[in-house]
Amino acid sequence: MTTQTLSYESKSTTPGGAKLAEASPRLVIQGWEPYLWELWPGGHVRFTAPLHERYHKRLVEGERYDLREYVGRELRVNAGQPPLRVPEGCRVSFTAAAEAVPWPGRAACEARDGFLLANVEERQWRAQQLWQQENRAKRREAIAEQERVPSTPFISATLECPSTIPHGHSFDVTLQIIYEGLVSDTHELELTERCITFHTYDFQFPSGLREGFRLWRQRRRETSIISHDDDKWDEYSIPDDDAFLIADDPPVDVRVGDDVDNFVTLRVGETWTLTKRFDWSSLPDDTVLGDVFSLVFQGTTVDWWDWGSQEHEHRDTVVKLPCWVVGPVVDPTDNGGRPRLVVPGSARRVDFTVIE
Repeated sequence: MTTQTLSYESKSTTPGGAKLAEASPRLVIQGWEPYLWELWPGGHVRFTAPLHERYHKRLVEGERYDLREYVGRELRVNAGQPPLRVPEGCRVSFTAAAEAVPWPGRAACEARDGFLLANVEERQWRAQQLWQQENRAKRREAIAEQERVPSTPFISATLECPSTIPHGHSFDVTLQIIYEGLVSDTHELELTERCITFHTYDFQFPSGLREGFRLWRQRRRETSIISHDDDKWDEYSIPDDDAFLIADDPPVDVRVGDDVDNFVTLRVGETWTLTKRFDWSSLPDDTVLGDVFSLVFQGTTVDWWDWGSQEHEHRDTVVKLPCWVVGPVVDPTDNGGRPRLVVPGSARRVDFTVIE
């Protein structure tokens, strides 16, 4: 790819034409730059930008405002081409309105981080509130025993964690996956001697609305740290621990028999254990001593499984995973035609109390 250097001038003028400022920064084009766009004739690009703080702070609810762009720009390329002039923008009108529900943490966040960062935090809070409102009913329904699929492995899940967590400390939760037998036509347990091999990704990073870990909190009463309102359990969304990733490489072939990190073989009665660490930041910011939390595993659906072991039947079985490997199976997309492996939620929740 050819590397090219651009220099451009930004000229700010008043309506009367007086120049206010001038700058000539340089920009190197080297394949990816968020503020460069390639446009063909008739093409367009659209993006959003926040209203500047000095204007935003002066808005009055119910008042109407005109926003005008008085900044003309000139873009020049160090290759002899004529400059590209971008004329002044058009006028935009809007009416200021207040949110129906104020963000409780607005004042504290603005005092700590400033006006602009408080705006960002408030947008995130409102997006989370909207998402929870739209999906609350679905999220509360754990996967039930009756949703097991006949003729698939009968798998159960249990949870373990400490009964007390010191304030400010991380903690471990143990998820045990037990292979008990075969699901009958009536969703009961049948005995079998067949072993199974399955992909563990959906236990580690469940993605469905009804799947994965859910956390509820019961606030400490002001009068006593051991007195709680049994009717007041509030669900709290556990922050995602996924990292941001852009990967354009094609999926990779993975031999199931060799990959012991992402595939597991179990025989009847055996258990696979996953230990998941929760940082203190996984709990609400306003957690105090005496708060009680209840954690449950809602269940999951495994994207790939088959009868047989890694050592024998699947020694040479190949599936495709994303190029970063720790991801859902890309091929086969239908689990090779086998029925879905549905794992119901844990029968017992685990509770812990925050201590000093």
